[in-house]
Amino acid sequence: MSRTLRSTQRPTMSIPLRMACRWLGPLTPHLLARVAAAQFHDTGSRRDAAVEPPPLGARRLPIRGGTALPQAWMWPQQGPAALLVPGWGAGAGSLLGLVRPLRQLGLKVASFDAPTGAGWPARGSTMSDFSAAVAALLASLGDTAALVAHSVGCLAALAALQNQAELTHRIRCLVLLAPAASLADLLERWVSGAAAPPQGRLMQEIRRRLQRGNGQPVEHWDLTSLARGLALPVLVVHDPADAVVPYLHAQHATDAFTRATLLPAPGLGHAGLLHAPLVAREVAGFIAAHAVAVRTPQP
Repeated sequence: MSRTLRSTQRPTMSIPLRMACRWLGPLTPHLLARVAAAQFHDTGSRRDAAVEPPPLGARRLPIRGGTALPQAWMWPQQGPAALLVPGWGAGAGSLLGLVRPLRQLGLKVASFDAPTGAGWPARGSTMSDFSAAVAALLASLGDTAALVAHSVGCLAALAALQNQAELTHRIRCLVLLAPAASLADLLERWVSGAAAPPQGRLMQEIRRRLQRGNGQPVEHWDLTSLARGLALPVLVVHDPADAVVPYLHAQHATDAFTRATLLPAPGLGHAGLLHAPLVAREVAGFIAAHAVAVRTPQP
């Protein structure tokens, strides 16, 4: 099911790493694979949690269970919760445009800084850490009515639901914003942007390094398999010209669910749709229809 929402880099490995892979790959595959795997996970956006102020209007949210998640934030309200999952390397503030519309529905709203954001290690954070952080927040929130995720955060969120099946019955709908449907495909696109992309043994070593860090092969992080068994209503929003995660991922995400709606958002870009008032209204309307009991809107 699809309709269109109108609106008034593809990232690749660094040039030095491209050159090293081209000339030294056959000689030092283990070393270059370690560097490549670290660079693939690193957004360069790490900030110091000690000096990171809370997002506007938020307070700290206590986190249950053992997790690497350094901090989380809550915008209080009387109703159940909506959890906002940012993309890899992004902070809770990246989804700030959704907070007010969701609180006006009577929902309390929670979010956190994704791996390589504030407080996370500069190196070593993994998709498994990301997914565990989502699961810890869902457990801490209790009654979560809606789950909203962006980009690679969609994979982390769905993996959390698969690993914590007892949490899924509380969630009444999902919203996937510019979803990454396959980490393996993103990896292939990341390396294919190089003049001489890693091949053979070097590419195998990169995958092995990523698997060692995540505890799962790259192919595990696939939305089609992670969505299996989830019969929730889903809204997918994606710019058809997204230069970071191709629109094909949104189409795969929509096909993975039995009750999904695809909403193209042309001209907004991968991150720009997070700040678009039109998208915020569509998301709030979808959540109001599927996850919020009839109530008086809150200021």
